[in-house]
Amino acid sequence: MKARDPARGLAAYGAPHFIALTALTVVSLAQAAESSSDRGKALFDKVGCWECHGYSGQGGTGPMSGPRIARTRLPQEAFIALLRRPISMMPPYGPALLTDQQIADLYAFLQSRPQPKPAAEISLLKGDALLKGAALLKGPAP
Repeated sequence: MKARDPARGLAAYGAPHFIALTALTVVSLAQAAESSSDRGKALFDKVGCWECHGYSGQGGTGPMSGPRIARTRLPQEAFIALLRRPISMMPPYGPALLTDQQIADLYAFLQSRPQPKPAAEISLLKGDALLKGAALLKGPAP
């Protein structure tokens, strides 16, 4: 077998090797993005973010509800700063509790959530359906 000349770089390996290397790089990048979101989902559940912000970051209901944080428009740096020093009842998450990388993973998970439908597209919020729902809450007429 002929020895490859290291001075030729990737050209020494030929097109098939270059294509395989490119494909592996693309797959690795996709897996890294997936795993960051997956790690973020696991942290979201483990830390208990869902208790106030809902299971997908859609916002909670009740006395301890938090705002919708899925698909936040905050840049990642502002998101980290807000977790470190919240402006509400939320407890602070210092570096001893969550590293910047873990918060970046949470951010990746929240950014991966689908956009909510506009209210106009939700049938339960339209005309008759809304009135029927209100009537059900009132109970039977006396």
